[in-house]
Amino acid sequence: MVVLLVALFAPTLFPAIAVAVEVPLVFVLATWLAHRTPALMRSIVPPARRRAQVERAIADNDEVKTYVRELEARIDAQDAEEQGVVLDTGELDAGQFVDEVERFLREQGEGES
Repeated sequence: MVVLLVALFAPTLFPAIAVAVEVPLVFVLATWLAHRTPALMRSIVPPARRRAQVERAIADNDEVKTYVRELEARIDAQDAEEQGVVLDTGELDAGQFVDEVERFLREQGEGES
């Protein structure tokens, strides 16, 4: 786009063949670069579209679907661990539950001081 604007509005005259060759060439080069640079693609493509592309790609493959779910669970667990959240799904008896609530309330009270 920038190349086209320069070619159209620059004070110098460009031969028509130069514009006809350079603009598509720059477009192809930029497209190839965006495709080959994952970080650039992530910055261009919205997260919802990336998620939809992953869902479409794994729709027919149960093994890949299971693997992706495991990776997502690992990332969720790592995020929770970094933030100090416990994701233990085990059952607590009443005494353990009370102890856990008391510990939580003590930590909350210390944070306010």
